[in-house]
Amino acid sequence: MTKQEARELLDKYLDGTATPGERALFEQLSNRVTRKRLEHRQAESYEDIGQDIFAVLPKHRPFLKRNGFIAIAASFILFISAAAIIYYSGYHNVKGQPETTRTADIEPGRNQATLTLANGKKIMLTDAGNGELARQSGISIRKNRNGELVYTVVMQKNQIPVEYNTTETPKGGQFRVDLADGTKVWLNSSSSLRYPTRFTGKDRQVVLTGEAYFEVAHQASKPFKVLAGKQLVTVLGTHFNICAYHDEPSMRTTLLEGKVKVNNVNGLDSKILKPGEQAALVRNQIEVTEGDPEQAVAWKNGYFRFKGENIESIMRKLSRWYNIDVKYGTAVSNEGYYGTVSRSKNISQVLAVLSETGLVHFKIEGRSVTVMK
Repeated sequence: MTKQEARELLDKYLDGTATPGERALFEQLSNRVTRKRLEHRQAESYEDIGQDIFAVLPKHRPFLKRNGFIAIAASFILFISAAAIIYYSGYHNVKGQPETTRTADIEPGRNQATLTLANGKKIMLTDAGNGELARQSGISIRKNRNGELVYTVVMQKNQIPVEYNTTETPKGGQFRVDLADGTKVWLNSSSSLRYPTRFTGKDRQVVLTGEAYFEVAHQASKPFKVLAGKQLVTVLGTHFNICAYHDEPSMRTTLLEGKVKVNNVNGLDSKILKPGEQAALVRNQIEVTEGDPEQAVAWKNGYFRFKGENIESIMRKLSRWYNIDVKYGTAVSNEGYYGTVSRSKNISQVLAVLSETGLVHFKIEGRSVTVMK
């Protein structure tokens, strides 16, 4: 592979336009460069590793400006596979590498949620056994062997009031719910979904707080609507992600398949999204841009994907998934970070990778993480 080809491959990887084969090749090459040096103990510092990586990186990319190729090499490390990240964390005392101070480690989140029935009864889904949990209005509510909540129509009943249930995930939790119409919903941490046990009337409407990925079952006569904060998303059958956390600067809807209509709740602005586009609700105005579907659903697929995010944005994600309190000991850089890290790793491993940039380091005390320059 020529240097120009390597640069083009990296551009595609960073921009999200690489094919599955190109992505696999990129990760294979990155592992080969870093693992060879570490296995032979040739690296006295990350400058040595940086020299190797920098040789195939585009010189015009102003990633992390401080320390030149060292910073670029650190960003490159974020892209390598989970196995390689673990490999790096095992060499955390390499000369010149900033350390993450910790008194304990914190495990990642897992499948956990609470189901609140229409009558107020609460069921801890994490502790509940598999099988039927309840019946409501001709609907069977079951937890299957994959740990998912499934609503199934077992008896048609039309002349009954609609009942609403709520599934809620805590910090450090995620859960999947299969609604009675066949729609599948993945809830991210610190999220909740309120929905009817069965859908009646002219549409199917649910209420979301936090973040969820939807695969909506197609019903031409009944549009599916998601009310999330100050936006209303309307679809017939499609795949999309909604991020509507209260502590985020905007509410974002990213479309993967099909077509969706996004309205603000006052009805004064609406947009139609095509696959790959993202709508952001900012100060009651809907702004549509080219999105990054892979980044939007990274959490559902088991990893963090950072694309130009500053450390505060990253720490909000880590706070929800690891159930931690984040503090800032000093002013930190607003530089953008790029990379992909598995959500299955303990927090010390994720923070160690971020520390490689030299722009931040961290102190873990209990469930509190302090970010420092």
